[in-house]
Parts: sequence; C-alpha cells; structure tokens
Amino acid sequence: MAVRQAIFRPSCADKWANCPFYAYKLYQAAKEPHSRLQTDLNPAAGKAAEIGTAKHEAVAQWLISRGRDSGRLSFFTPAERRCIQLAFERYIAPHITANQFYVELSLPRVKTPQRRAVSRYVDLGGTMDFIGFAGGELLLLDWKFGKVSVSPVMNEQLSCYLELAAESIPAGRTMSSVKLVIVQPNAGNGEERIKESGLYWPAERYKHAIRAAKKAYKAGEPPAACEGAHCAFCPLKNAGICPLSIFAGLAEMTA
Repeated sequence: MAVRQAIFRPSCADKWANCPFYAYKLYQAAKEPHSRLQTDLNPAAGKAAEIGTAKHEAVAQWLISRGRDSGRLSFFTPAERRCIQLAFERYIAPHITANQFYVELSLPRVKTPQRRAVSRYVDLGGTMDFIGFAGGELLLLDWKFGKVSVSPVMNEQLSCYLELAAESIPAGRTMSSVKLVIVQPNAGNGEERIKESGLYWPAERYKHAIRAAKKAYKAGEPPAACEGAHCAFCPLKNAGICPLSIFAGLAEMTA
C-alpha cells in the first residue's frame, strides 16, 4: 500500500507544534501545491544534510544485515562505528533476535529496518529509524549525525513518532512503558552520545496544532508567529515570510 506524503512531519515537529504560523504555512503549502511556499519550506539540502542522509542509509542497510555486513560502516570514523555498534548491542540486537513484532512486521513489508508509521490522521506521518516492541515496552531509536547535542527528554520529534508508533502495535498487545533513545556519535563524549528518556509530550498537543492550522486556513486568518528555540534554522524566517524575520516583507517586494 502506497504511503501518502504527510503534511505535518515529525522531523520538524518542534516548529509546527510550537509555532501556529509555521503550522498554518505547512497546511497552506499542501493546499496550494504550486505556490512558492513549497520551495520556501523545502530549500535545497546542504552538504551536511546530504552526508547525514547517506549515513542514515548506510546504517539502515547495516541493520538489514543484522549488523553482520561491516562494510556498510566503512566510511564512518572509528568513534562513530563504536557508538553505533554500542547502541546496536544495547538496544537493537535484543529486538532483532527476540522481538517478532519487529522482525515479522517491519522488515518484510518495508525491506528496511526503518519502519514507516502511518497515523490514522492522514495529515501526520513519518519514518522512524528503529521501532521495537517487547515485554510491553515500546522502543524508539533515532540516529543523529550532527554535532549539536539533542536531548530525548520531551523531544517533539520523538514524541510525535510515539503517537504514530503506538497506533502500529498489534491488537491484543499492551504498551506499559516507553523508551526514547537518541544516538549521536559526533556530539558529546562517551555515554553522552547515547541518551534515553521515558518523558514525552502527549499526543493531544500535536492533534491540537493540526486542528488549529486547518481552522486558521479555512478562515483565511494566519495566526501569529511564536518566537523560541524552534526558530533556529527556520526556512520561513530565512525566506522572509515569518513576521518575526528581519527580512519580513522583502519576500513580497521581490516576488
């Protein structure tokens, strides 16, 4: 079954869950696919992003081999390989060897250890790096290859993935606990590179943000922008579309 491209993706949940204006523009871009917004919201990926994508793919292929094809990790640094292998042994290996939910449902259907979780809300969807479920515990693991440290505690992206993954648990199985893990081989030292948490945002936060964006679009009334840490690397600010941007207004003048 084909998977629809989601309007609201977990990868940028920190922005659309915290800024009503960003959520509004995401929905507007989906409703107006030929507008300039599509380009503004999805600027060309830089070299760092391309390298990160290549590393994610390499790790995905390595996991398909159950960690046996060491050649897949050949272009990683020794430190990166040690961190990846430690995370594999600590979190992933037990699921691959003993967890039938992961082995039977994820690999044959998707042909990759990345399980695509699709919400019953068609606006929301994304692909998690690893989902495991065993003994009532739902495990979500995310690889990050940048140098800026990211915490899994109340992490918007992982919390959003949790809402999606919880819907994929087979009927009759009960989720009693959650473990969110971020693995960052290039951030911090030693144990700081692998962090876990059981704290997350409730699903209603994301549902409310999506509902509000739809309502504002139908009313033709763009909501106010909210400033915060989520503004970092915001494509709307860089494009001069966000009212909080120092370039605000220039986009319309030069369009």
